[in-house]
Amino acid sequence: MIYREYPPHPALRAHVACLWTARVTAPVSAAAPHLHRVLPDNCIDILWQDDGRAELPDMWGLSVANRLDDALWAKELTNRQRIALVERELLRRLAMAQDARSGALGVRAVATIEAAHGAVSVETLADTLHVSRQHLALRFRQQVGITPKLFARICRFRRALALLRDRSRDGDLAGLAAECGYFDQSHLIRDFRDFADMAPGKALLKS
Repeated sequence: MIYREYPPHPALRAHVACLWTARVTAPVSAAAPHLHRVLPDNCIDILWQDDGRAELPDMWGLSVANRLDDALWAKELTNRQRIALVERELLRRLAMAQDARSGALGVRAVATIEAAHGAVSVETLADTLHVSRQHLALRFRQQVGITPKLFARICRFRRALALLRDRSRDGDLAGLAAECGYFDQSHLIRDFRDFADMAPGKALLKS
């Protein structure tokens, strides 16, 4: 068997480990089948076989599967030409996915909350994203699984905990609360009790 790996297009490297081809050079028959041992790894392989069947319709839809099948096997191509065809389709699908992600309200809301370390109100968030509070809450829960207010609380708590552990504040919880965007010290303490089941001082001792 001739096996060869090809590095993916630079834009695909975060998602594709490699593209590869394999060709059996010896005659293959029922009496003399070819055994190719594939060791397990942490990758998912998508296979195109000129004498087999790939269930691409389940993954990419029938029209894409038929188009790729025709392009790959309708005429003689080099392996590099076939690799280029596959990469072109992968790049097209990646661009579509990125457009969908960038336009998703939930994704933009999460990015905005994380950039503010949770110190942003739902009203301000809705205004920034040009939607109503009700629409934001509904879409956020659908796409993220929790409310934007709870997600913001979690982000703010994580920052407070990181700052608390990064340097001793000698009990200056009021200063920590102000730096992290809490209304007052009592709100900071409430979040520690809700999320860590302990007071900030005890959390510092356990760090």
